[in-house]
Amino acid sequence: MTRGEGTCAAARLLRWLWLLGALLACGVAGAAPSPLVRLKVELLALDASVREVDAARQAPALSADAVQLTLPFRDHGSWLRITPSMLPVRSVLIVEGNVSGPLTLVLPYGARETRTKLRPAPDMPVAAYAQVFELPDVLVRGTPLLLHVSHQHRAIVRVKLMDAEAWRAEERLRLVSNAVFYTAVLTFAVIAACYWAVLRERMLGHYTLYQLTLLLFTACNAGYVYAWPGGALWARLGMHGQWLLATLAMVFSLGFTRGFLSLPQQAPRLSRLYARLRAAALAGAALLLLSPVHLDYAGVVLSVAILVNYLLLLGTGVCMTLRGNRYAVYYIVSWAPLTVSVALRALQGMGVRLPFEGEFLYALSLVWQALVLTIGMADQVLAARRERDAARQAAAQAAQLELQNTYLKENMRLREEVERMSRHDLKTPLASIVALPRLVREAGALNADQAELLALVERAGYRVLTMVNLSLDLLKMEQGSYRFEPAAVDLELLLHKVVADLGALTAARRVSVCVRQRSGPEAAPMLALAEETLCYSILANLLKNAIEAAPQDSVVTIRLVPGDPLWVHIHNLGAVPAAVRGRFFEKYATAGKSDGSGFGTYSARLMARIQEGELAMRTDEAEGTTLSLRLRSAAGHGAAPARPADAPPQDTDRADEAELPRLNVLIVDDDEHNLLVMRRSLPSPPLTLRTATTGCAALQAHEAQPADVIFMDLEMPLMSGVEAVQALRAREKETRCRPTLVVALTSHEDEATRSRCLQAGFDLYLSKPVGRQELHRALRGAGGVPGGPPAASPVLPQPLPDPQAALELDPDLRDTLPSFLHSRRQALDEMAQALREGDGASLRSIAHRLAGSFALHGFRWAAHCCQQIEHADTDPPALQAQLEALRRHLETVRITFGEMQA
Repeated sequence: MTRGEGTCAAARLLRWLWLLGALLACGVAGAAPSPLVRLKVELLALDASVREVDAARQAPALSADAVQLTLPFRDHGSWLRITPSMLPVRSVLIVEGNVSGPLTLVLPYGARETRTKLRPAPDMPVAAYAQVFELPDVLVRGTPLLLHVSHQHRAIVRVKLMDAEAWRAEERLRLVSNAVFYTAVLTFAVIAACYWAVLRERMLGHYTLYQLTLLLFTACNAGYVYAWPGGALWARLGMHGQWLLATLAMVFSLGFTRGFLSLPQQAPRLSRLYARLRAAALAGAALLLLSPVHLDYAGVVLSVAILVNYLLLLGTGVCMTLRGNRYAVYYIVSWAPLTVSVALRALQGMGVRLPFEGEFLYALSLVWQALVLTIGMADQVLAARRERDAARQAAAQAAQLELQNTYLKENMRLREEVERMSRHDLKTPLASIVALPRLVREAGALNADQAELLALVERAGYRVLTMVNLSLDLLKMEQGSYRFEPAAVDLELLLHKVVADLGALTAARRVSVCVRQRSGPEAAPMLALAEETLCYSILANLLKNAIEAAPQDSVVTIRLVPGDPLWVHIHNLGAVPAAVRGRFFEKYATAGKSDGSGFGTYSARLMARIQEGELAMRTDEAEGTTLSLRLRSAAGHGAAPARPADAPPQDTDRADEAELPRLNVLIVDDDEHNLLVMRRSLPSPPLTLRTATTGCAALQAHEAQPADVIFMDLEMPLMSGVEAVQALRAREKETRCRPTLVVALTSHEDEATRSRCLQAGFDLYLSKPVGRQELHRALRGAGGVPGGPPAASPVLPQPLPDPQAALELDPDLRDTLPSFLHSRRQALDEMAQALREGDGASLRSIAHRLAGSFALHGFRWAAHCCQQIEHADTDPPALQAQLEALRRHLETVRITFGEMQA
């Protein structure tokens, strides 16, 4: 608890105590004593039953008092001798005290009258803690009366002699006071019951039952219960019935305290103690209810147990207040007066005289406790309602955010679909553009200038086509589905090409670029095991950023460092702004560039890691910025040289056209330019060429005259290429005719489209633009000529590292790697759960996400394993084995962090 919270709690406690003092003062002031008649009461030295009247008349006095007597322990009861000094006209003798046994008054002429709380007289009103005897009018003052009190334990009795009218007035006042008391306590119990019915909290139920049992116990102690209809049945239990109610009240008070002070959450050990005490109290209640004999000393034990219980409850409230429980203040304020009143009643039972009536203080403390605890529970209920409303609001906000995320995901899906369609729509005319220069070149002789211009158009077309393909490849890299196809890339030659392409930018920025030439025995070509398209994009992005960041009239230097790995260092005198240094390679991180997207350095690092390399940055205000690219060397790997990205595909001489068989070829495409290029690329004769622009037209043309080979586009109106080939295969199956060779021509290069086409019934899958050599190979295979059809765009699998081999990761991942591995293990647990539940969609989705993240962080074996899980059939034992292998890999793999120094 903080100092401020302690001060507030103390202030609330003082306010409650002030209110309690005011109520006590009002109660004491209103309890004016009634006029009494003087009399002498003597306790006789006799332990005898009510039948020993003669012995009582002759017994000596043990003690005398005019107001109150303390009765000692007895076996048969105590005898009192009462001698009035005067008698009113109509006299009544009132005996008050905590005695539930029978009281017998013996008159001088031998008549007897008996009163008991368990069996009140039908014609006598029941008074709290009082039994009333009407004295006969013939009684003379100074005549002794004998009163037998049946009890075993120590007890307190008060004997009064009053006028009957005065007693009736006092009795009415007491009845009104008791009615107010019972109504108040019952009202608070009903309020708690309403809370219980609405909120269904066990703590509220315990409090309601506690108030009701305590109310019944008080009514039994006063004798009211036995005067109610049916009270005789409860009276059969005798004192066991009262003790049973007191024990149950103790049980419910322990349960209420446990919930009201949140002991299971804030004090578990204390909560377990309360549970054991409740069990013991319940056992005691069962013993009182089922015991066939009267338990003489049960009342003494119960009185001590109740006092100890109240002290324990009060101490618990103090302990929880010190721990910062704001509701413990209510608890202390409510329980302290009741504990004090119970202690005072215990002192009275031991014979200690008090200047006031303990019953009044006890009743007032019960009302006070009910009032304060009801306010405390209302505070708890309101706080719980506020928390529930806040939780509902948070849940509503979470649902709204989830809906927004769903919309965003759908928008992203639509955006990716639109981008995919846009790339497809771009690649379709680009395929025609890059094919037309070759057709023009084959049409006739060109002079040198025309040939050079035509070559520029062709290279520009292929470069744009490469950029379109690269945008799709970046998406595959992020998803972990990109297939790396390394080749030997000459970095020095590629750098000179990049510098030449950025010549206009260097001139506009008034910056010069210097590539440090290598000489001597190390002047051999620097060949990297990479993809030229990716390397060109990396170097172009890095050099463009360096030129834009360099001050005017400065030099951007490029230094190549041979070896394994190879290094390329690009340095400029500008410094990276401090705001983006820590997230320089993050997606969309940019500063100081109005047209910057923050995607260049992110994609450059992504492409470097896909090629098993790394990209790092060092910046300083004095020395400038150095970007370092690390790539694997191609030396010793036997990689073939890479074909330039802007180079057109190499076709063989047209002489091979004579080798083509005579075939009926059907070309299906909805783009007239593609149809023109295909017709010009396929010689006729020996081929017979026909065209169709839709899938339906293709089926009709094939039915009218069966084709030997069909080149079919995928994206067409009315009926797509996939639907057309499915219909064609179904028709061939029905007619049992020879299957036609169907070749898919599409701008899509993703594995999903390839698999979908081959499953639909296509024999070959070719990506646009398609060279003449690939078309001729397909046709020769259809005609049985050697050098037949190629595999459907085969991709050679790359060798995967041993799962036990050490991984060399980027040093920048050192700090975030533990949290990354922890999150991946949690994702593996989710995959195992999805596998147990048979949720294949969730399993594949998580595997797809893990494959991308593992690939980006350099865990190639783990990424490959996740890709296998994503595309594998549902075989629980095999998938479970793969998941276990993944877990072992993450636990046992050795990880090192390579330094980004050449």
